[in-house]
Amino acid sequence: MTAPTAEQLADYQILTTGAGLVSLPRTQLALSGEDRATFLQAFCTGDIKKLQTGMGCEAFITNHQGKVAGHVLVFCDADRLLLDGAPGQAEKLIVHLDRFVISERVEFRDLSTDHAEFLLAGPTSAAVLQKLNIAPAAERLSHAKVSIGGEEVSLRTVDLLRVPNFLFSVPATAREVVQRAIVAAGAKVCSEAAFELARLEAGYPIFGTDISEENLPQEVQRNTQAISFTKGCYLGQETIARLDALGHVNRVLTGLKLPANHGLAAGATILQGEKKLAQITSIGYSPNLGADLALAYVRTIHASPGKKLTLASGEAEVIALPLQN
Repeated sequence: MTAPTAEQLADYQILTTGAGLVSLPRTQLALSGEDRATFLQAFCTGDIKKLQTGMGCEAFITNHQGKVAGHVLVFCDADRLLLDGAPGQAEKLIVHLDRFVISERVEFRDLSTDHAEFLLAGPTSAAVLQKLNIAPAAERLSHAKVSIGGEEVSLRTVDLLRVPNFLFSVPATAREVVQRAIVAAGAKVCSEAAFELARLEAGYPIFGTDISEENLPQEVQRNTQAISFTKGCYLGQETIARLDALGHVNRVLTGLKLPANHGLAAGATILQGEKKLAQITSIGYSPNLGADLALAYVRTIHASPGKKLTLASGEAEVIALPLQN
């Protein structure tokens, strides 16, 4: 794999020790109509009915097999639910959900190209927001409308990285105005490649990269963040409840610290004889570890932190994510 550039490493330092601003492509899908909450409640793992305006939750959209059809953050506005997630999900989610609409009053609108998103991340992010006269709520996935550069922006408290981080949803026509205002308040523009280095260390999965329609929600290891086991029935719930009762799935997404000259790439399989031990989904350099780090689905019996998997070039070590400083 290609080593990070000096510029990417500098941006990584800003994102993890200062205040960095990254433009991120994201899916933004709005659900409106009187039945939006009860409808979405029936097709995802999050407890949508508990949400009030200004609150949010993380959820897997599920299919009839209990597998993942999408992975989103759900933000509750007064007149809509906004599904925010990795890019490229909107069209598939609309097709998936719309076929279940019978008489429910719910409408779908893809806002992904109408809005841009920025991630402000780092320990001094709060100071940047303070200079913008913004006091974000500390609660995870809380959100509010704020004014930046004279433009109305949705500010969302998220956990994509290990440091404090916030998503701004901005009208596409206002992205340059908003970016200039945030930079003037003390943030430094950073690359998406630098964000990727920090994302790997946080262990935050991306749908389409680390999560696919072949995954069961529990395999992703975001049970606490994204699955309600008490909300009641929804599409695929029987499978998810049964796995919870059994206590484990056969594989889980975790970190792997890789040896030098490992020769692996995203999509690579680690074998023991003919038995698959792990499947790599993302890979990159970890400045924190001083080594390459992968996200990989590892067989549960081999997925304990500290466990070693034998490669031709040495040993890969299972690492718990997010990394601890």
